[in-house]
Amino acid sequence: MGVTDAAVTGRLRHHKEALWAVINMASLRPRTALALVVASLLPALFALAGLRTDNNLADWLLEDDPALLRYQQFLAEYGNDEAVIIAYQPRGDVFAPEERALQARLAERLEAVEGVEEVQAPALLAEDPSPRARAALQRSGLVSPDGRTATVVVRMAAHPDAEALRGGILRKVDEAIAEILTPAGRPAHLAGKGVLYEAINRQTMRESGMFFTLALVVMALLLRVTLLRWRAVGIALAAPFATAVATLGLLAAAGRPMSMVTAILPTLVLVIGLSDAIHIISHYYTAYRAAPPRSGEERRRLVVRSVTEMAVPCFLTSLTTALGFLALSTSRMTVVRDLGLFAAIGVGLAWVFAMIVCAAGLSLWAVTPPREEARDSFVDGALAWLAQRLPRWRRWVLAGGLGLTLALLAGSGRISADTQTLAHLPEEHAIRRDSEWIERNTGFYTPLEFVIETGANGGAHSPAFLGRVDAWRHQLDADPQVGRTLGASDAPRGYLAADGRSTRVTAYLPMMSARVLRRSRSDCSRKGNGHWDRRQWCE
Repeated sequence: MGVTDAAVTGRLRHHKEALWAVINMASLRPRTALALVVASLLPALFALAGLRTDNNLADWLLEDDPALLRYQQFLAEYGNDEAVIIAYQPRGDVFAPEERALQARLAERLEAVEGVEEVQAPALLAEDPSPRARAALQRSGLVSPDGRTATVVVRMAAHPDAEALRGGILRKVDEAIAEILTPAGRPAHLAGKGVLYEAINRQTMRESGMFFTLALVVMALLLRVTLLRWRAVGIALAAPFATAVATLGLLAAAGRPMSMVTAILPTLVLVIGLSDAIHIISHYYTAYRAAPPRSGEERRRLVVRSVTEMAVPCFLTSLTTALGFLALSTSRMTVVRDLGLFAAIGVGLAWVFAMIVCAAGLSLWAVTPPREEARDSFVDGALAWLAQRLPRWRRWVLAGGLGLTLALLAGSGRISADTQTLAHLPEEHAIRRDSEWIERNTGFYTPLEFVIETGANGGAHSPAFLGRVDAWRHQLDADPQVGRTLGASDAPRGYLAADGRSTRVTAYLPMMSARVLRRSRSDCSRKGNGHWDRRQWCE
C-alpha cells in the first residue's frame, strides 16, 4: 500500500472514530439525544407558522425574460391589471332600486379595503338605464348580453406588496358577499387572476399535506410488513419525519414560499430519508441474529456498531443525492432553484437525524428482530424464484429492457410544454365551476392586453389613430374566439398612457391553455397588421 493510500485510510479511520464517538454518546444518553433532536425542531415549528404559499407567475420566468419585462413595463405604465369579478343574477331588473342599493353597499364596503383602487358596478356607473347606457355596460362586461346577470369588478391598486395584500382583499370580498349578497338570496360567482392564484395556493398547501400524510401511512404499513416490529417502524419513521419538519421550517425561515414545485419537499425528503433508517435497522437485525446480545450493555454496543458501520455508506449515498439536487440550485427559475437547494439540505439533515435517532431509539427500546422463518412470505418466495431463473433469462431480460427503453424514448418525443392554469384545480373545485358559470352567463373574462405605441407625445389622442384602433377592434369583435374588446373610446381611464404615446386594448378571451392563447394572440396580431406597422405595435 502506497503512502497516499495509507493517508486516505488514516483519514477514513479518523472520521469513522469521530462518528463512533457521536453515535456512542447518543446510545449512552438516548433520552438526551432525542430531546436535543426535538429541541432542534422547535425553531422550525415556529417558522412553519409563517409559511406561505405563492405561485406567482414571475417565479416561473427568468428575470430577463422579454415577456416578463414587457409585462412589468405595462404595469408601470397602466397600473395593476388584476381584478376580482363578482357576478350574480338579480331577481328583477339590474337597475331596480333594491339592486342599486345592494351594489352600492357592496361597493362602499370594498372601496374601503386596503389595496383596492376602484369598484365598478352597473348601477353605480349609469343612473339612467337608457338603451345606450345598457349597451355601454354590456360592452364593458358589467351587464350580460341578455341583461339577466350583473357583474361587480373590484380592481386592485398598484402596490409593492400586491401579492401579500391579495389574500386579505379576497377575504374581505368573501365577507362582503356573505354579509350583503347571500342574505338577499343572490348567490355570487367569483373569477379573476387573483382569485385563481389564491385558489391554487390553497390547493397546493392542502394537497402537500394530504400526500405527505398518505405517504406516511403507506410507509408505516409497508415497514410493518417488512420489519415486523412496531417499535422498529416508529424509529425508522421518526428520523425522516423530523427531517421533513426541519426542511419546511428552513424554507419558511428563509422567507421562501411554498409553490407547486416545492410542495413535494416534505414527501421527497420523507421517502429519501427513510432509506438510511431502513439500512441501519436491517443491518442491526442481521447483526442481532448472528450474535444475540446477552445483556442490555451488549445490545447497546451492537447498536453502536451497527449504526457506525452503516454511517459511511449511507453518508456517501446521501452526499451524491444531495449534490444531484444541489445542481438544480443553479437554475435561473426561482421555483426550481428553491427545490434543489432545500432538497439538498433535507437529504443532509436526513442522514444526521437517522444516525442519532436510530442510535438513541434502538438503545432506549429493546427491539428484537423477528425469526427468519417469520419473514417467509409470498414476496420472499417470488424474489427467490426470480433470483434462480433470471440468470438463465438474461438475454431475454436485456432485450426486453432495451425494447422498453426505446419505446419510452419514442414516447418522450411526444411530450409538449403547455399550461392551463385552471386545470391545476380539481374539476369539482368551486372556482372552476364559477369560471364556467361566468363564461356561460356573462361572457369571456380572461384579458389579453395589447399596447399600441404612436412614437410621439400625445399621438394616442389623435382621432385618426384612435379610429384605426377602433377599426382593428371591430375586426376582433367579429371573431368568435374574442368575447369583446375594450379601448380608450369605451374606457378612457387607464387606457391611455400618461404621456399620450401609447394606448392599450383589452381583448377578452375564454379561459384556455398557454399554447392556445399564444395562437389566439397571433391571430389578433395578424388582424392588426393592416392598421399599423410593427414599430407601433407592442403585445
